[in-house]
Amino acid sequence: MKTTAYKFLSILATMMLTLTVSAASFVVEAPSQVVAGQSFQVVYKLNNGHGTNINAPRPEGLKYLYGPARSEMSSTTNVNGHVSSSRMEAYTYTYRAERTGKVTIPAATIEADGHTLKSNSYTIDVVAAGQKGGGGGNYGYGGGGAAPPVDPYEQTAGRTISPDDAFVHVSLGRDNVYEQEAVVCTIKLYTKYEGNISCTKQPSFEGCLIEEIPTPRDGNPRTETFNGKQYLTLDLGKYILYPQQSGTMTVTSGNYDITVMQRDVYQAGGFMVSLPVGTQVRVKSNQASITVNPLPTPRPA
Repeated sequence: MKTTAYKFLSILATMMLTLTVSAASFVVEAPSQVVAGQSFQVVYKLNNGHGTNINAPRPEGLKYLYGPARSEMSSTTNVNGHVSSSRMEAYTYTYRAERTGKVTIPAATIEADGHTLKSNSYTIDVVAAGQKGGGGGNYGYGGGGAAPPVDPYEQTAGRTISPDDAFVHVSLGRDNVYEQEAVVCTIKLYTKYEGNISCTKQPSFEGCLIEEIPTPRDGNPRTETFNGKQYLTLDLGKYILYPQQSGTMTVTSGNYDITVMQRDVYQAGGFMVSLPVGTQVRVKSNQASITVNPLPTPRPA
């Protein structure tokens, strides 16, 4: 009887660990630097919660244009049989910087599942035109991050690299929206090799306003499953799109140069030696489309 009770308690403890759910969080994201006279977006993100009654104070020194534009995104991942899900609500405000200097985005509050959550505040540097810096389009990946799905001793130099071995995929968070309704666009590298990538032609987002979501460029990939196969993945870009007209909105293809690290493997003194050999391939991302419905008549405010 004691043995049965002990087993039951062990199983119960395991279930409690397995079913642990991440607590809701509320954060603000915005560019660290903007140009005076130009518009930009401030995004408040609620993770793992259902929000109502957002209260976002207006920042001093910025002109309010419109918002909040609400969008949501959910995802489910399956890694080695462990299924996890996440949900995110985004509330996007558009402002225009009126003067140069430091501007503070105040903390906002939101009601989420019976609790009041408060975001962080954020400071933006508003600079004069011509002073804003830009980032490069080259990423290195691998080397201390996730292990490549292909065994290094099978990545022999000269081995044909198929379109399924390394590609760039464009995805949209929703397939049907109204005019000016936000939709998240993600551009991601999938590869079975370590290496680096550079963009030679960016995808275009015609017919919509664009907000770029900052993505880390630390070169640390993750391991994900896509169409039943494992890949190293790296986010190349993430954007919030606001379609400005009804119809079909298409994110066009981009071009990318990928240098994959294959291996020159040979035996020396009874040991297997593997030397890296870079092989360059050029890939074209897919196109992604979304249906944009006209606003109802009469048009809402």
